[in-house]
Amino acid sequence: MPFLRQLDWRPSSALGRVLCAALLAFLVVPVILRAGSDIPLPADEDRLLPPLEESLSQKGKDKAEALTEYALGYFKLRSDGSFTDGVMERLLNTVRKDPEAYTPLKLLFAKWTITKKPEDLVEALLPIARKHPTAIDLNVMVANSMRLLKRADEAVELLETSAEACELGGGSEVPLEKRATLARALLELYASEKRWSDGEDFCDDLLSDDDASDSYLARLLVARFLSKCADQGPDGFFSGWSKRRRRRSLEENLEVLDRLAAGRDYGAKALAPLIEIYERYKMPERAERALFARLVAHPRDFRTLVLLAKTYDDFEMYSLAARAWRVAATGGRDPRAVAILRDMLKDPSADEWLFKYKEGLSALEAGWFDVALEAFNRCLLLAPGNPVARLQIGYTYMRQGKNLKASKIFSRIDEIPSACYLKGVCLSRIGRNSEAFDAMAKAEEGYSKLEGKHAPPKEFWLEYAVIADRLGKREKEEAILVELRRKYPDDADINNFLGYIWADWKKNLDESEELISKALAKEPDNVAYLDSMGWVLFRKGRLDEAFEYISKALEKDSPLPDAVILDHAGDIAAARGDRDAALRYWRRALEIYNDDLDCEATREKIAAAEGGGDAEEGKK
Repeated sequence: MPFLRQLDWRPSSALGRVLCAALLAFLVVPVILRAGSDIPLPADEDRLLPPLEESLSQKGKDKAEALTEYALGYFKLRSDGSFTDGVMERLLNTVRKDPEAYTPLKLLFAKWTITKKPEDLVEALLPIARKHPTAIDLNVMVANSMRLLKRADEAVELLETSAEACELGGGSEVPLEKRATLARALLELYASEKRWSDGEDFCDDLLSDDDASDSYLARLLVARFLSKCADQGPDGFFSGWSKRRRRRSLEENLEVLDRLAAGRDYGAKALAPLIEIYERYKMPERAERALFARLVAHPRDFRTLVLLAKTYDDFEMYSLAARAWRVAATGGRDPRAVAILRDMLKDPSADEWLFKYKEGLSALEAGWFDVALEAFNRCLLLAPGNPVARLQIGYTYMRQGKNLKASKIFSRIDEIPSACYLKGVCLSRIGRNSEAFDAMAKAEEGYSKLEGKHAPPKEFWLEYAVIADRLGKREKEEAILVELRRKYPDDADINNFLGYIWADWKKNLDESEELISKALAKEPDNVAYLDSMGWVLFRKGRLDEAFEYISKALEKDSPLPDAVILDHAGDIAAARGDRDAALRYWRRALEIYNDDLDCEATREKIAAAEGGGDAEEGKK
């Protein structure tokens, strides 16, 4: 029977393997033959072995019946092509007879996952789980489904009963791997429900078992839980005692894990969760030591090399990351290397070029622009026309200040909104504001077509507003900033920007003052915010207060203050009748370069003041 070869029944004990072979010969095949053939079965006197009911214990008989149900259910599933009621009943009967049968559980879970009805799984399997608390896979599956149904307390109770029945922490005979499965599920529940004390008690019980205490796997589970709860609670001298105690427990556990990792040969998959804890608590030396030890013992272990490169990136040690990615790239042509990369980065679309791409990103962050350009260009050789590689090449030139060259690179991939955005920034930096505005408008149109999947960053809108301001496109500038303020009501930069332009336009002055005050409440020494407050108070005629704010801005911005702030100081001084101070500020403003300063208007104000006339009030 072809379908029998596809049965995934994997008994873990020698007795189970013998039973499997015997049952297939004496039980499953006769049942199927009886169901589909007229061939008579052998008489009892023709049997070479005694009847099964005489040769098997009750547990063996239950397993035999379970195997029969599973074989028939699986055969029906293959013939029907779907999870019919008959198939489901056969699989459920299998679990009722043998609650430790893992493959039928997987099939049942697959059915209820497809239909997205965890309540059906709980209803069918919870009674069986409660009756068989030592069936760990069954209890964990039911508990996880109950957690989805917001029945976390019941799920915890179920797993605690299972842990007690399995005698975790008390010399349990349950295999350590199974205990770890139960411990992982229970600790995750404790963490999600913030039952930190219960979790700590469970960790203590688990590690009281000598096997678990000396187990890297068990210690790792405990460390992961403690890393989640070690930072919970206040920091006070008296109130922070629980946090300090938990952190000490975590540190003690990590020291044991360090010894276990150094003394035994654990692969990259086993080390990865430990590295995550080191990253959480900023322990780069410990992470590096664990990975180096593995690479010294296994210098050709590609997975560990990729993990090392990724770890350097996560710790922002970009120069080391770039070197590690460069070494990894030498093995990138091997399909096994690509498979490892996809697994490590959780990216099924990753390919050979991504090794050089990661090298380029790390080199770029390290400031190694030539290395980054070499890596990104290599990406284009491996994957011609790759748009993300072109984008990074343009961004690298942009970081170097080569804005014109960067804008030309971005023009080649202007179907990408972020490329149009960066092109607009580059053109703005070299004074081509009209072209920059067109690029930003095209980026806005492109972002709108992405239907919110990749919303433009806040910085895009702020840059767009700045360019609109330089071109005098007030309506667009105001629309952008009003919308930004709606999305980010507490953002200091946005509140200051909108408040300043309203003050500059002599519009909404009371609201303008309120917005700038809100920004200053967050950053009272911010030079730009102080200048804005001085400007809005000047517009409102409160000249003495305005001069106090603008003077403070100049003091904070010394020794080379911003030209626009100096120009504002001149306007405020002139309005207060201090002609000499006004001339001093305006002349100083003309000595400092700033794109946003209207130099011609400032010269006109100087000429008017020197000739005894009135300077044009408030003109930038």
